[in-house]
Amino acid sequence: MADQVRRTSPTWTRPDCCGYRSSGSSSGICCPTASRRRSPIPIEVGHAVALEATLSFLGLGVPIDKPSLGSAVAKGFQYLLTGQYWISLFPGLALFGRIACINLVGEDIRRSLDPRSHSR
Repeated sequence: MADQVRRTSPTWTRPDCCGYRSSGSSSGICCPTASRRRSPIPIEVGHAVALEATLSFLGLGVPIDKPSLGSAVAKGFQYLLTGQYWISLFPGLALFGRIACINLVGEDIRRSLDPRSHSR
């Protein structure tokens, strides 16, 4: 990822970075570069939530006495064929909603930090 950021990093001669230079920015990092570095963070957080739920579903995650969405889905898994599907449905929907919200908030943060998206 570092090589990709270095290859696509804007230089001070590009028009979209000249405003940062004239505004007195002494950090040496352009805003487009900073947004590229921060954009994978929400995706990785979503992956971590999904991984924790997967491990808890398999019984390898948090201890049994600790609440987890993955363990709640696993506890309701045995009732799926008996018609009591909601025991697994609602924790599964909550897990989906949590991951979707993390990704949507991360996308909004990326758009707000990327100056090229404001011009479109």
